[in-house]
Amino acid sequence: AGNRTNRVHMLRTFGLMGVDAMIYDYRGYAENPGSPTEASLIRDARAIWNHATEQLGVPAQRIVLYGESLGGGSAVRLAADLCKEGIEPGGLIVQSTFNSLVDAGRHHFPILPVGLMLIDRFESDRHVAGVTCPILQIHGARDQIVPLSLGQKLFDATPDKSSNGTAKRFIILPNADHNDVYGQDRQLLVD
Repeated sequence: AGNRTNRVHMLRTFGLMGVDAMIYDYRGYAENPGSPTEASLIRDARAIWNHATEQLGVPAQRIVLYGESLGGGSAVRLAADLCKEGIEPGGLIVQSTFNSLVDAGRHHFPILPVGLMLIDRFESDRHVAGVTCPILQIHGARDQIVPLSLGQKLFDATPDKSSNGTAKRFIILPNADHNDVYGQDRQLLVD
């Protein structure tokens, strides 16, 4: 539903923190042609990773993958794939995301057989177990699109510590809904 123009507030916060960011739209979003399937979104994430590491020469350990909502599914999968290949990113941050798209669909459409209907499943709870880099999860307590309970399920599936011993962390923002994480509670993230 969103695109990179809706993320200016996030980029401003990153800038205040002295962080460089690369942001992109998936195929089928904004002016990008194509269809946003799970496989295509994962390919897009990998293409951006390859661009950053190969063309721009950014070392893998200096890159923190960040995925918001549906993008959390792609970020978790990319992190898991990279770690499986022995390439460990500097970290993974997921914001307002779910354990699986099937569970998110069941939340919104409880009488439909979502598990039978969905082709794109984004089973992040299954993939996150293979992530060896440090993991931070951010979720609004008032999220009405991806309920906090689905974020909690993902966090529960996350390894307790990274390969370097960094404990996983879950920041719950008491006043945030799905699309205002960098609003009223922004200072909790900056600190």
